[in-house]
Amino acid sequence: MASIEQVLEAVADLCTASLYPNGPLSPGVVPANVLSYPGWPERQSLDQAMQAGNVHVSVFADAAERNTTAYGAQWREGAREAATYGVTVEGRAITVTGGPPAVYAPQNLAVIVDGVGYVAQAQPGDMAEHLAGRLLAELAPAYPAATLVGAVVTLPPGATITAVRLGVTASATRETKRQARDIRVSVWAPTPELRRAVSEVLDPALSALDLMELPDGSRARAIYRASPIIDEAERQLIYRRDFVYTLDFATLQTVTMTEIVLFRGNVRNDDDVLLNSTTA
Repeated sequence: MASIEQVLEAVADLCTASLYPNGPLSPGVVPANVLSYPGWPERQSLDQAMQAGNVHVSVFADAAERNTTAYGAQWREGAREAATYGVTVEGRAITVTGGPPAVYAPQNLAVIVDGVGYVAQAQPGDMAEHLAGRLLAELAPAYPAATLVGAVVTLPPGATITAVRLGVTASATRETKRQARDIRVSVWAPTPELRRAVSEVLDPALSALDLMELPDGSRARAIYRASPIIDEAERQLIYRRDFVYTLDFATLQTVTMTEIVLFRGNVRNDDDVLLNSTTA
């Protein structure tokens, strides 16, 4: 989900990138050290920065907030995890191939034998032979004569394998609400010249935002509101300019969904006898 903290961090990162286009360890585009951060400045740190000739850029969320939710929540499927295992069938032999992913994500191996489905789930770190062993454990109560050699499960004579399938997971996301919040980007400088230099960099960068990418993959719409110059603290050698934007952003709910590998249902035959049915 995109929280207000993530929005503030994203705006602060944009300010840093604009002032230090070659990275924060390289020289910036204004003749002073500039620190951009989310939140309101702490007075002692700000005073020390001004005395040292540095500039602060704070990114703060004003209190007012509006609910801009305009439609019902709908789930949208995201990227599916790639399968890292494989499975092949030859006669009564089921061969598992591949290995575990770098980052664990559930993968389910399903087989249908004599019309009945069996599912084994890969666990973190499972090699192919481990997943094959989990499948054997699922099959063993019905087929105690089944064997495992390496990553190959062999069923006893008479067993018929009708389908195999490997299922993965995917993320699904929906908007649970939208909100509009005023974000105040404040330039705090020890001289009017530095305030102007920093402002002339940030003003076009912020005004070009329109849609801002957020860490959760959503976008915030930025609407310009005001840009006051504030010289009330000039006796303390603090020259300030604010850039106020309304950011409209979503709160997202994300879940992990497992691909269906088997479907079990009930059917009736011509004699109206209830039968179990399994399909891949």
